[in-house]
Amino acid sequence: MSDDATDDQLPAFDPDSGAPAYLYDRLADHLAGLITQGHFRLYEQFPGEVKLSQVFGVALGTARHAIERLRERGLVATVRSKGTYVTYDAEATCGEQADHHGDRGPHDEAQPGTPDVADDRS
Repeated sequence: MSDDATDDQLPAFDPDSGAPAYLYDRLADHLAGLITQGHFRLYEQFPGEVKLSQVFGVALGTARHAIERLRERGLVATVRSKGTYVTYDAEATCGEQADHHGDRGPHDEAQPGTPDVADDRS
């Protein structure tokens, strides 16, 4: 979704719903739900703080904190002078199991010049 999208494309946000929490946490939860449900595609530019504050009727600081929470969750990344982009791929996670015993991710691979313990047969 680009910043020129109409406001009616985003599902409504009820700031009074949910468990007691800071408004920015509730907004972050709402936005996280939109991301994980596929309203935003991987690497798509996420609405800016000003746009979010206008669309959802919250203060700029609230929108700023909500985006910070999304960054902490690994759902978006902000590139200075470029904007915020979605880093969560809803399409790739559809139907996947969260538990992959024995699978090795990119962070589990041995670094060059170090022994790979999992493949060490000596």
